[in-house]
Amino acid sequence: MAERDRGCIAPGCGAPAWACHVHHVVHWADGGPTSIDNLVLLCGRDHRALHAGRLEVRFGDDGLPEARRLQRDLGQLMTPGPWTRNDHPALRQQVEELSRALERDDRAA
Repeated sequence: MAERDRGCIAPGCGAPAWACHVHHVVHWADGGPTSIDNLVLLCGRDHRALHAGRLEVRFGDDGLPEARRLQRDLGQLMTPGPWTRNDHPALRQQVEELSRALERDDRAA
């Protein structure tokens, strides 16, 4: 799950996998399985937002998790944002830099 999600799946969140909670997309009490196909990573803040009705999560047609934030408009209606994927560009860059450093160390040895 950490490899797939890389961290919190909420749009714009940069929390790494180690700082996240595991969330059942279909709640276990409603018959949702505890399996990779029904679990996503959310940081504590976004996990609370989900349970407060300010964030929605789902799996896309390709099986990857998506999320969208819901915002109150002036009439106090909840307006959903677009479904998005958080690809964690900063975390991806850190992994790539670490990988390059390890390759340099291997060549030097």
